[in-house]
Amino acid sequence: MNVFEADLSGLPPLLVQSGTGDIVLQETRRFVDRAAEYGVDVRLDLYPVGTHVFHLFWSFLPEAATALEQIAEFLRSPVIDTAAEAG
Repeated sequence: MNVFEADLSGLPPLLVQSGTGDIVLQETRRFVDRAAEYGVDVRLDLYPVGTHVFHLFWSFLPEAATALEQIAEFLRSPVIDTAAEAG
């Protein structure tokens, strides 16, 4: 079974980040849509970069540094705390 057929209910809140030029952007969007269909609190952030795993380039790519800051903010959010307590 692949992720596009899986039951995604019960997943914790998700932050999904992708570059607009990422080769797997279509699959990323499908995953986000599927998670939302199952009631998962999911957020897709798109960045104007043309590569996969762009976070690795944080030291010289401003979009990557911003994305990492957004991850930190997401992890500190009350939604994550509530999900951890419920789990």
